[in-house]
Amino acid sequence: MLQTWHVSTPRPIASKLAADTPFITGQFGGGKVEYAADDIDEIHEEWSEFVKGFIYRWYFVSAKQYFG
Repeated sequence: MLQTWHVSTPRPIASKLAADTPFITGQFGGGKVEYAADDIDEIHEEWSEFVKGFIYRWYFVSAKQYFG
């Protein structure tokens, strides 16, 4: 998708900000998220199950390819 704007026609904007106004994009904290200890345990458990399932699937697919 490409929009072309004539060189002498400026791109439409809602309003201009003053030079000393910070530009807010919707992301806060630089992408860092703080979690409580209970959240960490829950995340660890969920990822452990995910990784365990991935390893089992990889193992059985590899074994089936190797042994036929």
